[in-house]
Order: sequence, then C-alpha cells, then structure tokens
Amino acid sequence: MKTTARAATRAVHADDAEHRKRECSDKRSAAGQRRTPPWRETWTATRKPRRRMPPEVLDDREVLALMKGCGITPTGFRNRALLVLLYRAGLRIGEALALHPRDLNLDKGEIRIMHGKGDRSRVVGIDPAGAAVVARWMEKRAKRRHIRGDPLPPEVPL
Repeated sequence: MKTTARAATRAVHADDAEHRKRECSDKRSAAGQRRTPPWRETWTATRKPRRRMPPEVLDDREVLALMKGCGITPTGFRNRALLVLLYRAGLRIGEALALHPRDLNLDKGEIRIMHGKGDRSRVVGIDPAGAAVVARWMEKRAKRRHIRGDPLPPEVPL
C-alpha cells in the first residue's frame, strides 16, 4: 500500500510541475527562476550609452584655498598630503586611502599603487613640491603615537 501511495504522490507532483512549467514559461525558467524578458535583451544591446559630462578642473586659486582650509593640525597635514596625492599624482580616492609608507619612494618621485582600478597595480610619479608636502606628513606621522602610546606600525595606511 505504501508503494501505491508514493507512486500516486509522485504522479500528482509530476503533473503539478508540468502544469507550473507550462503556466510560467514566459516569466520563469523550468527551475522557477526569473528570466530576462526578451524585449530587455534587445533594449540593452541597442541602448545609447549614457552621456557623461566632462570633469570640472580646479584652477590654482581653488586648489590653494582647499590646501589652506586643511589647517595646521596633524589631521590637517594628512588631509593636505591626501589632496596633493589626488591632485598632483592623479590617484583615485581609494588608491590614496590604501597607501602604506612602504609604497612611497619620494626620493625618486614614485608612488606604487598595489590595488588600483580593476585590482591592477601601477606606478605613478609625483613632482618634487608635491613630494615635499607628503614628506612633511610622513615626518608628522612618524611622531604620532597609537592610543596605547606605541608608535604607529608601518602596515597602517597613511
């Protein structure tokens, strides 16, 4: 009796699955997952790319005002160094925030980016005046202490 009940249950479920498959074939796949509508596939292929506006370039007066606004606190020196890295070396914000002291070679004017856009590494240059601002931050950073009073370890990002 158990085998006939199981066989009947399987037959009912098989019929339900076939019915559901026929009923939802336009919206869902056989596994019950949503499918992309056919009109969207052609729409995304023929759609025009979104128009991007050109970037706004800051003039020297605006950059100097940003640098002056940083102040003379240790955080201000760090912010000034980050602005120099962004503006003069052309780093992206994520790249600048992920820099470690070992990535900087200010004598040669080189900055090594380990994880850039698309997780690619690259080397960028920085001019001597920009390197001087970053070097001043590195001097201030070397004097800073951790909350416990220990010096900052070199693996801590800038």
